[in-house]
Amino acid sequence: MSDDRAMASTLVEVWTSVVPHRQQAWEALSASELARLQALRLPMDRQRFVTGCLLLRTALSRKLEMPAAVVPIDRTCPDCGGQHGKPTIPGTSLEVSISHSGIIVMVGVSEGLPVGVDIEQTIRFREMTKHANRVLSDREQAVMNRKAARAHPAFIARNWVRKEAITKAAGVGLRIPLNHITVTRAHLGSRLEVDCARHSAIPRGIALRDIRSPRGYVASLAVFTGGPLRVRVLSAATVRRWGEAR
Repeated sequence: MSDDRAMASTLVEVWTSVVPHRQQAWEALSASELARLQALRLPMDRQRFVTGCLLLRTALSRKLEMPAAVVPIDRTCPDCGGQHGKPTIPGTSLEVSISHSGIIVMVGVSEGLPVGVDIEQTIRFREMTKHANRVLSDREQAVMNRKAARAHPAFIARNWVRKEAITKAAGVGLRIPLNHITVTRAHLGSRLEVDCARHSAIPRGIALRDIRSPRGYVASLAVFTGGPLRVRVLSAATVRRWGEAR
């Protein structure tokens, strides 16, 4: 197989699920996940957290061909050692990323490639137009200012999720200001181009894709790869019971 064909086979899966209204069973959660769950006070936060855990385990159980409950997931924070860091999958080359907003949870899974996903409700950006400079670079603000005012919140939201996905893939979180990253597109339908030259912590070779989301949401996927990328979007509908995550 040629190098080009090998690169073309690179596949990243993006899983989505709706957060259910009723309480979910917790049998698949690890002891550390249960401890984090107990620390959450708001019912919706608890439901989102459980849905994220089950969705991640569902995606990984398919990849690893093992029951979801025994999938090894390590959430150790590199800074403090607590169990609230970015999930890693010991003994494998899999990379994962989790995001949630409103009633939607999203999980990205890649084979050996740093990955980041982010999803947001657009409604929360209606009041952010006055603070656009915190999210957008000067070049992006110039593009936004050529658009009608009613389109500004959606433009900010779209660039927010793109940049959040990039910083998650790089593992730098909010340590890099979002307005230090520039995302451009030469024309409709062309590839998204990313300029992070100001920060060596973000490597070159970013593949950035907008992910189709339910109405009222925007989402994006970032993967560090020098070659072509295939994205498979999978829906787990609503993960209601432990039996559905097996």
